[in-house]
Amino acid sequence: MPCFQLLDAETAHVLGVKMLSFGIVPFKTYQDPPSLTTSVWGRTFSNPIGVAAGFDKHAEAMEGLRKIGFGFIEVGSVTPLPQLGNPKPRVFRLTEDEAVINRYGFNSVGHPVVAERMKKFRQKNRKEYCWY
Repeated sequence: MPCFQLLDAETAHVLGVKMLSFGIVPFKTYQDPPSLTTSVWGRTFSNPIGVAAGFDKHAEAMEGLRKIGFGFIEVGSVTPLPQLGNPKPRVFRLTEDEAVINRYGFNSVGHPVVAERMKKFRQKNRKEYCWY
């Protein structure tokens, strides 16, 4: 979203995750065609496009990410106890290179919080989206 470019990189990331966590996402009517179905290590995904760990570090946006069509979602990194990560600023845009430098470190709300969020997500989405 271009308006996010008006914000510093970390604020834009946090705002994006929060919007997804509150369900502020585009309405998706698209269904993945069977040709996109992908199987890896005995797991089947509706499509091969996923979100890697680092975007949803605290397992806040899994439902929103699912709703916008990702075939799989990783969360984390998660630490045993809450910790702040590196001091700010720690995310930098390289506009000319269309890239981002991420130096978050291991900021985390901790394992107990993430485990509870994942448990709730699994209970709601077990049949269609969870493979663990």
